Amino acid sequence: MDGEPITSIADTDRLEKLLERLAERVAVGTARTYRSYIRAWWSLCERRDADLGDDALLRGWLRAMTTGPHAWGPSSTRVAMAAVTAMRGVLDLPAPRSDHGFRSWFDGELLSHLAAPPVRKAPLLRKDLFAALSRLELATRSQVASERLPALRDQALLLLGFSAALRRSELAAVRVDDVRETPAGGRVLLIRKSKTDQQRQGQTVPLYPSGNPRHDVWLALQRWQTASGIRNGPLFRRIDRHGHVGSRALNPTAIRFILKRLRLGTDVSPHSLRRGFITEARLAGASNVQIRRVSRHKDDRMLDTYTADVDSHQQGPGALI
Repeated sequence: MDGEPITSIADTDRLEKLLERLAERVAVGTARTYRSYIRAWWSLCERRDADLGDDALLRGWLRAMTTGPHAWGPSSTRVAMAAVTAMRGVLDLPAPRSDHGFRSWFDGELLSHLAAPPVRKAPLLRKDLFAALSRLELATRSQVASERLPALRDQALLLLGFSAALRRSELAAVRVDDVRETPAGGRVLLIRKSKTDQQRQGQTVPLYPSGNPRHDVWLALQRWQTASGIRNGPLFRRIDRHGHVGSRALNPTAIRFILKRLRLGTDVSPHSLRRGFITEARLAGASNVQIRRVSRHKDDRMLDTYTADVDSHQQGPGALI
């Protein structure tokens, strides 16, 4: 690295150093997603003996990858662009979209034929959350560890993911000492790193008590810790078929399979927990400022996409008729 331009992937060590530096700037899940796009772009530059900042080659690559039977869709194309932009940032190279001509081409000509309504996962509403918790309840009373422990873990995971409006990478990364009691007797969750906190300054989210002990996130976390014996380190971990709790943090991808086992529907994903909290908060009359205290959105633009369905019914002109 040392300020030298990197034009070859032959030096694997340099590529890995770049990826390590990138991982320090973005969320864990984002870094994982970017890796394959960066490797592909780097490999192409090597084969063409081109510079990593070659915008003409980048245009050709993106055009080729968005045509044909296995073409990228808009989402993958934008992720590829974000990955290359992040890589160039590490190398102190100009971002592709900093050039007006390139930006106009990308947003217009390239993406116009890929335009399609964004696919958004459904929010997990409280009634569905409570139903899932109830289905797990019987297993939490089992004398068999391989049945009891996963149920207790999944109850705590669902309640924390929903109550704190967490992204799946944030939920999987929670550690025991991240859940804290305040001097005033309240509870908060420390999020060490997130999509909106790339500098790792840390963000705290309040955990509010529930009037129903079966739905109280703090009590669910205590039940899980007591049963699992976890005292430090990752809070949510893999449990093998014999009921043995592992030492490593649960892989974020595993959260999708947990939700799938609970039969919550094909349009529910880990992000549905976050969307569910925001949707229910708006239905309860919470303002954007109140919701952002938990969701940690930097501004209202993205938050408005989550609440649009609710707002269109509660605040639309139809209400005036």
